[in-house]
Amino acid sequence: MKKLIFAVLITVCLAGCQSQPRAEKANSENSGSIQQVIYDSKDLDQLPTVRGIQPSPVFPADLKMRRITGEVMLQFIVNPSGNVQDVKVVSSTNKGFEQSAIEAVQKWKFKPGIKNGEAVYASMQLPISYDFWK
Repeated sequence: MKKLIFAVLITVCLAGCQSQPRAEKANSENSGSIQQVIYDSKDLDQLPTVRGIQPSPVFPADLKMRRITGEVMLQFIVNPSGNVQDVKVVSSTNKGFEQSAIEAVQKWKFKPGIKNGEAVYASMQLPISYDFWK
């Protein structure tokens, strides 16, 4: 039986084309929505990095049975505590993979992005691939 492999690329893709930080609403863990500066990955002194082992997304059973592969591009914010928030699907090859990808990434923990020596909100994009290893 072929082994199932999730090729989760932790390489950070640019989340936008702006070169300056932008003020956007970011959901605070403790106090609802507040205005925060969210930095694009390219504007950080240090990118967010994955902390520890992250849970892989679950390959949806119906798609696995039909041997359908695909990819979901997610955009999300890593907050100054290293938690993921505001996960959104940018694109996907099959809608059946989207919820699984979102649920997995929401559980991930990061070392936060750094700007001028301080942990900041950082916008990131990353592809989640669903594939079979041959």
